[in-house]
Amino acid sequence: MQTVIAILCDILNMYYYWFKSIILFFIPFPRSKKDVSKDIVLITGGGSGFGRNLATKFAALGSHVVIWDINEKGLKETKKSITESGGICHSYVCDVTDRRYVCSIAEKVRDEVGNVTILVNNAGIVSGKNILQLSEEEIVRTFQVNTLSHFWTIKAFLPSMIECNNGHIVSVSSVAGLSGAASLSDYAASKFAAIGLQESLMLETLFQGLDNIHYTTVCPYYMNTGMFTGVQSSILPIMEPEVVADEVITAVLTNQKFVFIPKSMSLLYPLKALMPYESFPYYVRLLKAENTMQHFVGRKALKGE
Repeated sequence: MQTVIAILCDILNMYYYWFKSIILFFIPFPRSKKDVSKDIVLITGGGSGFGRNLATKFAALGSHVVIWDINEKGLKETKKSITESGGICHSYVCDVTDRRYVCSIAEKVRDEVGNVTILVNNAGIVSGKNILQLSEEEIVRTFQVNTLSHFWTIKAFLPSMIECNNGHIVSVSSVAGLSGAASLSDYAASKFAAIGLQESLMLETLFQGLDNIHYTTVCPYYMNTGMFTGVQSSILPIMEPEVVADEVITAVLTNQKFVFIPKSMSLLYPLKALMPYESFPYYVRLLKAENTMQHFVGRKALKGE
């Protein structure tokens, strides 16, 4: 009898959140926002682009911001901008692909700043080549930065979150993490993997009764940060990082689990899931997305985001 009741409760909860999400999509009721002024927020790839935008906005909310990047010059610029505005920022040069390096710098952060309570896995790179043009080194590097680094940071900072049953992990994935794209095979595959990691981790902690560790997976469209320089988009506009950062901050403050940016992508993705697989190429062509990477240039120097 108890098993039947448990099953019915799970079904009711499933449909409750399903209908709730539909209602909130069409009628965006105000959500209560949590206070992050006492949080220690660590952002990988915080030395430039989107990571810098996030760091600045968290600092403006009173958070103690910690930024990691391999770009020392960019770190200094981000830190200077935040501190001159009255915020608190700690910067560390860190190659997130190096597991030992991550463990070492994580220990330094704990000693010098404290336990990280909000982790933003943001660092990312893109090659922008057809699969046969990709070198083995480029493929491995993409997965090291876009996926494996998430494992190393999570293993470093999740234990203290579990100990207190308090924390928030943000994964900056991509629309390409839900739908393949030409000339983005390594990038899309790495972002698919990042989403799978985040979902699995959420289930692991939730089923352990850790209900105050939150997760936010972010799937933005192309952003105008320099990493995707040369990308052309006919139907959807290239997103400005400031706009995306505002959406991500709101999602964290309201404990949203999954965020599409722009929001319209949340309608396009289910269409892909429901259509016959043979229809997918025509769907992409209708969206004029088959050649978005044709004139891709990317960032020629350091590609940390």
